[in-house]
Amino acid sequence: MMKSFRNLHFLLFFTMVFCPMAVAQSGVTSLNGTWNFALDPTQSGESLGWPKPWSHSESDTNAYGNGWDIVQVPHCYSIDQRYEGYIGKVWYRKMFKYEGDIRDKHLRIRFEAVFYKCRIWLNGLLVGYHEGGYTPFEFDLVSQLQKGNNYLAIEVDNSWDHTTVPGARLGNYPSDLLYPWWEYGGITRDVKLIETARVYVVKQKIEAIPDLKKGTAVVNVKTWIRNTGNARATVDCRLSLEQNGSPISPDKKNSDITKSAQVPPAAMLVLEQMLSLPAEQVSLWHFEHPALYLLSTSLSGDNAPHIERFGIRKVESRHGKLMLNGQAIRVGGANRHADHPLYGSADNEALAKLDMNIIKNANMNFARLNHTPTSTAFMDWCDEHGFMVISEPGNWQISPQQMSDPVIRGKFISQMTELIERDWNRPSVVAWSMGNEYASWTVEGDAWTAEMTSIAKSLDNTRLITFVSIGGAGTKENLEVAHDSFRYCDFLCINTYGSAKGASNLLENLHAKYPDKAVFIAEFGQRADQHSEEERIAYFTEMMKMVRQKEYVIGTSWWSYNDYRSRYPGTHVNGYRPWGLVSPDREPRGLLQVMKQEYAPMQMTLHKSDKEGRVKVNILAREDYPSYTLSGYTLRMSDANGTEIKQIELKTLAPGETIDLELDEIKKGTVFSIISPTTFNVLEETW
Repeated sequence: MMKSFRNLHFLLFFTMVFCPMAVAQSGVTSLNGTWNFALDPTQSGESLGWPKPWSHSESDTNAYGNGWDIVQVPHCYSIDQRYEGYIGKVWYRKMFKYEGDIRDKHLRIRFEAVFYKCRIWLNGLLVGYHEGGYTPFEFDLVSQLQKGNNYLAIEVDNSWDHTTVPGARLGNYPSDLLYPWWEYGGITRDVKLIETARVYVVKQKIEAIPDLKKGTAVVNVKTWIRNTGNARATVDCRLSLEQNGSPISPDKKNSDITKSAQVPPAAMLVLEQMLSLPAEQVSLWHFEHPALYLLSTSLSGDNAPHIERFGIRKVESRHGKLMLNGQAIRVGGANRHADHPLYGSADNEALAKLDMNIIKNANMNFARLNHTPTSTAFMDWCDEHGFMVISEPGNWQISPQQMSDPVIRGKFISQMTELIERDWNRPSVVAWSMGNEYASWTVEGDAWTAEMTSIAKSLDNTRLITFVSIGGAGTKENLEVAHDSFRYCDFLCINTYGSAKGASNLLENLHAKYPDKAVFIAEFGQRADQHSEEERIAYFTEMMKMVRQKEYVIGTSWWSYNDYRSRYPGTHVNGYRPWGLVSPDREPRGLLQVMKQEYAPMQMTLHKSDKEGRVKVNILAREDYPSYTLSGYTLRMSDANGTEIKQIELKTLAPGETIDLELDEIKKGTVFSIISPTTFNVLEETW
C-alpha cells in the first residue's frame, strides 16, 4: 500500500503542474503574476524613491538592467537560494492598467496574506500598513487609483521581535529569541483588485441552524452594506440559494428573501435576513458527506452579486463527547505545517490537493492543522472534501509578561478577527483556539483566555472555543489553581510528548476535574531522526491502545504531517525538524500506512466459506476509536490489476454494528476495498 501513496503523490504533482486554476469572479481582477522584486538590506528603498511611479523601461523584462529582479506572485522569496535565510525588508512593484470608469465605482485591493509587515503605495501615495503574516486584508483605492497606468509598490518585512505575533518570547533561553519556525517572507498568497458599485457588500455572516428532529433548517444572514457615496442610498438586498448548480427554494412565508434598507452616505449598516428551509432542501455537512450551499446576494444598483459558500451542520461538546449532527464522533488527524521546499508557506491550491489527499487517504478527518491560519486553498479543500479544523491565530508560547502587554493583545485580536471573519461561514471550521502552549495556569494566561474567548464569541458564537495546552497544564498542581483557563473551554486540548502512560496520567487529571468536557490530544509524536520508524510505530500503536480505553478522548492529532524548516535549537543539520509522516518532499514514512490502518473506522475480516469458491466477509464498525456512524460506504472487489469486479453498497452501521456477507466466485488475489462516500480507500484486504 506504500506504493499507492507514492502513486498518489505523482498523480497529484502532475495535476498540480498541468491543471488550470478556477476562473476569477466578475468584478475581481487578479494582480497575481509578474512583479519586480528587490532586497532592501540597508532599508533605503523609500528614500531612494522606490514607491514612486517608474518609467516603462524599468518594468517587466527590462527590470534586470535597472537592478530589479522579476518574480511571480504569489511569491515566497525565502525559498529562492539567492535570498535563503534573508531577514529584513524587500520590495515588490507592479504596473497595471485600469481602463474602467472610476465614477460611481468603488475599488479596493485585497491581499490574502503578506508576511509579515507591509506598507503599500499606489502611484506614489501611501495606501496603508498591515501587520500579520497569515490573514487577509484590504484597502480602498478610490483616492489613489487613476485611469490608465497605475504603479503599485509594496515594502515587505519578515523580521520579528518580542512584539510580533508570533515572534520571540520573553525568557532567559537563547531559543526564546528565535522565530518558532521559518519566517517565509513575501506576498505569499493572492492579490486582487475588486470593483463594485459605491454601495456594496463588505462582508457576510451565515449561521445555518438545523433542526435535527424535524430535518429542517434556518439560515440567518447578516450582511454588512457600505455606502461610499455622498448621498443616502436605498437598496434592495435579495438572497438566493443553490446547491450543486440547482436553485433551492426557501419557505417564502417564513423567509426574508428580499429586504430594503436606507444606507446613509459614508456609512455602513448591518442587514439581517432569515431563510427557512424545508426538510427536502436540507443536506447536512459531515466530513464524509460534505454538502455545500451557495448564497448569492444581489444589491439593487450593483450588477455583480456577492457570493458566499456555507454548510448546514451542528457541532456540540457535551457530556464528555463531541457531537456532529447529533451523533458522537471520535476521529483522528495530524497537524500540518505550512512548509514545502518549492512553495515555502505559500500554500496554494495545488499543494492543498497534494497534502490533503494524502491526509484524507490515511483516514484523517480532524486536526488543528497549524499554529497559524491556514490558506483559503486548504480551507476550501476541507469544506469540499470533508475535514474538520480547529483554527488558531499565532499565539505560540507567548510568555505571561507578553500576554499582559496591550500591544501584543491588540495584534493578536486583530489577527484573530481577520481569521474569524474570513472563515466564519466554513462548515469545516468547528472551533477557534486561543493559542498554543502558553502558560494557561498563570494569572496572565487566565486573563488572556478569558478576554480572547469573550472577543471570539462576540464575533462568532456558533463554534466551540478551546486553546491548545502544553502538557504541564495537565498536572495536578497546575489544575488546582483557581485561575485554571480550561474552565473557559467547550472542550479541552492538550499536547503530550511522553510515554502513553504519562499521557494517560495527564488525561486522567483533566477528566477528574472536568468530567463533562471532551478531551482532544492536539499534539503527540516522535522525531524520525531520534527514533527508528519501528519505534515510532510502536509508540503510535501504544497511544491508540490507551486512547481506546478513554471514551472522553474524542480525537488525536500527530505532530506532524510533514517535516518543516526551522533554526530552533535541536533542529537537524539539514535545516528540517523531522517529526513528519512524510518528508519535506512528501515521501511517506512507514508510520503513515500504520496510521491509515489504526485510523480506519471499521475492521474487515475475510474467511473461507464451507462452500467452494465462496468467501465470508465480516465488516465491523469500530465502537472504540475511531468511531462514528458509517453511511454511504461501498465494498469494492477488484483483481490484482485494479480492474473492478463487483461493487456492493453497504448499509448504515452505528458504532459496534456489523455486516456479514457471503460472496461467490471469488478468486485468490481478489482485493476487497471499502470506499468512503468521499471516494477514499478506507480499508483494504486481499484474499
